[in-house]
Amino acid sequence: MKTGDQVIVIEDIGDLKKGMRGIIVLSPDQDENDFFNVSIEGVGVYTTFGKHLMIDVEMNKSALQTQEGGTHYKDMKIQPIEFIHANNIPFAEGCIIKYVCRHRSKNGIKDLEKARHFIDLLIELETRDAKS
Repeated sequence: MKTGDQVIVIEDIGDLKKGMRGIIVLSPDQDENDFFNVSIEGVGVYTTFGKHLMIDVEMNKSALQTQEGGTHYKDMKIQPIEFIHANNIPFAEGCIIKYVCRHRSKNGIKDLEKARHFIDLLIELETRDAKS
């Protein structure tokens, strides 16, 4: 455990009750026999042994490690959002990438049709803007 990790109290100890959630505000090192300062939301800062705490896995997950409604992005080596963000790709182009990348694992031809719709929109908007 290290400073900044979100934790759960795993056993009652003084004012700390099992299930309380908090954040490590000071950690001397990685040894569970050392004392840790933990800020418990709405209660205050407490000092306790690391063995009374457990990393809150759900709260420490990256947004890229979780996904609502399936695993079609999370299972990719590089998620479309990572590629799109890293390359500053605009909205319409990003949607095209997203739909093409997921079509085999989510909605098949329907996703390709969505990608084509965004391509058609992009062509229309680019053509209109070029005439202005």
